[in-house]
Amino acid sequence: MKKIASIMALVGIPMVLTTLSTQPWTVRASSFQPLHRTTLPLRTPVLLPPNPVPPHGFDPLTAPAQTLKKYGFPPKPKNVQALKQWVYAMKHARFYQTMPPVIGKTPYTSTTYNSHWAGYSENTSGAYNVSSDWIQPSVSSTFYIFHPPGVAFWAGMGGVTNSSLIQAGATSSQTSPPSYRFWFEDYPNAPIYMGPYVTGGDQVYVSVYDVNNGTAQVYWENITTGGYYSHAFSAPYYNGSTADFIAEDVNGYPTFGHDPFLGAQYSTNLGGGLLPTSPTAKYIMTNGSTNTAWPGSVNGSGNFTIYSY
Repeated sequence: MKKIASIMALVGIPMVLTTLSTQPWTVRASSFQPLHRTTLPLRTPVLLPPNPVPPHGFDPLTAPAQTLKKYGFPPKPKNVQALKQWVYAMKHARFYQTMPPVIGKTPYTSTTYNSHWAGYSENTSGAYNVSSDWIQPSVSSTFYIFHPPGVAFWAGMGGVTNSSLIQAGATSSQTSPPSYRFWFEDYPNAPIYMGPYVTGGDQVYVSVYDVNNGTAQVYWENITTGGYYSHAFSAPYYNGSTADFIAEDVNGYPTFGHDPFLGAQYSTNLGGGLLPTSPTAKYIMTNGSTNTAWPGSVNGSGNFTIYSY
């Protein structure tokens, strides 16, 4: 190993042989992309000051709206289905947890075949919040020196007909051993990896909320472990034209079998609700000749499964 490291150092190749599950991994610039890209200027990611840690014994279920906002919890939904999901997540939020943030290097009413999205979007009139549970995909352990393939499950707003997209999710990366990490992105900025610990098979909950003053708030929770974290960031190009629930390839798509989105929902000033059984747009990922990932049908609870070969 020392001999290999010496050779790699002489030729200027970084020594990135193994990525532990508690460490970030190297990904290409702007890994998580809109469906159709247009030109937007790159912006410097701006993390706002972190929310204060809630006091011992804090209960988000009984806290007023301003207190929830102060400590970074997602707002209490108004519609019944979304409220049920929110209550379930808040009951399981047991301890404040984060990993150090790392900046990544890196038409409607129809089915769209593309190279990097699988899932659904709903045409909305000013969506300001999206949230969903899902089961984080487990991937195999494979030796990659550079750019290991991965899959990211995420919820976001915008990005279907333009590049204005704010999103948050978690990625499963096919390193040795496999790596799992929460993140958010204000495209075209690179993703920033932060949030509680997560691993394959965990049930997670993610909420993205536009605060309506050029900023957005992200809340990540690992329902399985009880760890949660939230943070605000600048989002000057926020676009609420669509609510998106997507599985996306990262550096090439690994096979993971099938994993569900649970209770995908969005909020607008006109109400919003669960992802309908007939969403506005369906996305099937293809490599040109073969479908590599595709969504199953949506049931009446906003649930659907992503399948892959």
